[in-house]
Parts: sequence; C-alpha cells; structure tokens
Amino acid sequence: MAAAMNPDEMTRRFGDEVFGAAVPDIKADSVVLDIAMHPLQDVCAFGSIAGTVELWKYGRAPVQVASKALFKDSCRSLSFSADGNRLFAAGKDGSIVALDATGAEAARIPDAHSSAITRSLHFASVMLATGDEDGTVAVWDMRVSKPVMRFEGSARKRHLTDSVSAFAFSASPGPTLLATSTDGTLGVVNLRTARVTDRSDQLEDEHLSVAIMKGGRKVVTGTLEGGLCIFSWGKWGNMDDRYPGLPDSIERLVPVDGDCLLAGCGDGSVRLLQVQPNRDVLTLAELGDNSIEAMVPSRDGTLLALSAQDDVVTFVDTSSLAETAAAASPGVGAAAAAAAGGSSRARAAAAADSDDDDDDLDSDEDGDGLVGAAARAAAAARAAGRPLRGVSRGAAAGMGGSDFFSDM
Repeated sequence: MAAAMNPDEMTRRFGDEVFGAAVPDIKADSVVLDIAMHPLQDVCAFGSIAGTVELWKYGRAPVQVASKALFKDSCRSLSFSADGNRLFAAGKDGSIVALDATGAEAARIPDAHSSAITRSLHFASVMLATGDEDGTVAVWDMRVSKPVMRFEGSARKRHLTDSVSAFAFSASPGPTLLATSTDGTLGVVNLRTARVTDRSDQLEDEHLSVAIMKGGRKVVTGTLEGGLCIFSWGKWGNMDDRYPGLPDSIERLVPVDGDCLLAGCGDGSVRLLQVQPNRDVLTLAELGDNSIEAMVPSRDGTLLALSAQDDVVTFVDTSSLAETAAAASPGVGAAAAAAAGGSSRARAAAAADSDDDDDDLDSDEDGDGLVGAAARAAAAARAAGRPLRGVSRGAAAGMGGSDFFSDM
C-alpha cells in the first residue's frame, strides 16, 4: 500500500512560502493523472496512469482505504457526484465506470467514446460531460447510463476538432456547458436545446483550461503559451482581453473569487492571478519542473490538491487565500460584486423566461470558486448539526453513515 509522506519532506517543495502544507503529501501507487475531492467528506480519489483509482482519507495521517483496478490503460479523469455517492472514472480506452456507495462497480459503459477520453465534468446532480481526443463531447444522464446528447468532433456545426482539454458549467441564464479544445477554440453548448450554439474564433494557440469569473460575466481560458484569454459572456466570437504574462502553459484554472483565480502551470508553479485588472499576484506553490497535471480544491475551499506528472499528491493550505485575493484588489471586488449582482439578476430573469422546467439542469452554482466552496461547506455543516472542521486543524472524522465513503 502506498504511504503518506512525512510533513518534513514538504520543505523540498515549498521552502519559505507564505502558504504551506495543511496535510502531508500522499505517495500514490502510480503516476497520478487526475484528482477528485469528495463534496461532503475529507476523502479524495486519484486516477493513475496504470488504470487504477485510489481512494484516500486525507488529514494529518492519511489512510488509503481502497485501490481499484478499473482500466487496462490509464484513468484519465475523475468526478464525484454532488452527493458523493458515486465516483465516475473515465479511461483512455474510451470507457466510463461508476463506483457506488459501497465501493463496488455500479455501472460500466465500455464504448462511451471511440477515442481516448481526456476530460469529464459532473454537473447538475445527475449529468456527466465527457470529451475525447477527437473533439467529441457527450453529455450523459448517469441515472440510466445513456447519452442525452453527443457532438462529434467536426469543423461543421461549430463542433470542436481536436482534443477536449477542459469543461465548465453555468446554470444561468440557461444551462450551458463550455468546452475548451487544443484546436484553439472555445465551444458553447446550450443544454436546453442540445445544440452547439457558438464556437470562438480559432486562436493560434491551444486552450487548456477554463474558468467562469466576475459573477458569470466573464469566461477565462488558459493557453499553451501561458496567456489568459478573457471572453465576455454571450460574446463568444473573439476574446475582449488577453493577459500574456506567464512564462509557461496554464494547464489548470481554479477560481478563488470573482476577481482572482489560481493557475496551475507547465513549469510546476501555482500562481494567484487577478483578472481585469490583470496581474500576477503571488506564487502559491512550486512543485519542481514538471507540469501541473491536476489541481482541485477541497470541499470547503481550505485545501488544494495538486499533482505534477508523478506519483505524489501535494496538499496546500488555502484557508487564508480568499483574504489574500481580496487584499490584492481593493475596491475592485466591491465594484465587481455590485456589477455581478445586476448581471446575475438579469441572467436569472432570462432563465425564468425559459419554458423548460428541467430542474436537474438548474441545480448547480457556478463561478464562485473557493469562497463559494467554503460557504457551501459551512451551510452543509449547519444542516447536518455538526461543526465545520478546517483541515488545517488536523484530520477530521468522517460523517456518520453506513456507505463506503462515510465509513472511511
């Protein structure tokens, strides 16, 4: 069984950074390609190049509770369901596997894609989006393990033509799936009409990551050449701003609040960036020379899990990052919040005008980042009648229950 690393070993990665390790590194059984964090408990999952999925309870003394060999080839992407009772794994062989609350395989779709799956995103309670190396995007209703829509990679019909690199979901003004591609475009899927409604102008660069910012008014993508492309919502043809400031690729993006985000970069660094005005605020972590492969916040936003093309998952304390982000943009946050409030009301009114009553597609919030995660965790803790446990104060006991995840 893989072992947790000693906290002292963290100095080889972080030195004297303001932010440090909240919990020890975890050494996995193989090179980690993706990470998923349980939405309700201190549990994480790793998908590996060997095709295994490892489940860990993280804390001061991390414990591996399961290791499942799901694929003959690599496990490319992982997503927990909103209630944490399902873990969806997507493989290079084009298959999708769901693990149930007992840790057993609940469903397998062996030929979900004809080429290797590159990215997945669980959203709106029961839906799963998957993308592959050919640019095909599929949306699945996981209650029946069947696709409800599929958009084959093609230059026609505004579809993507190369590997799908990232997804983002917005519930308003109407449920929308955003997909970036290495073909240099951003695709927009209207989930109510099941149509690809827009595709950005082709960039002479590759879009690798995507985040929804400014209360849903802006969409930001990270590129292979280290730039941020900034789009205004609804104006998808050409970007309206670009920040070319980073020296290497931007592999992953995680919003902190409406104005700042974290960028996981090809040089192994994680940087806090401010959007409009655009600037590099600080370096949160440096993991050596390997590219950031996965970067996922914990359920309460106080922890960031990272992997960098090796078998080590690093945890960084982000419990004070929201305050740092707010201090980085005094005045901007308040103005943006007021503007976002008006924008959100307008978008909500547009959503109310829709005749579609599919509540499943309207159930997720978007663009609120680590701040929103902390608020949701606090609300969930209050609803469950238990205190909110910060991971920086040590490992927390799991929630009560008889299912696999809660008994870890």
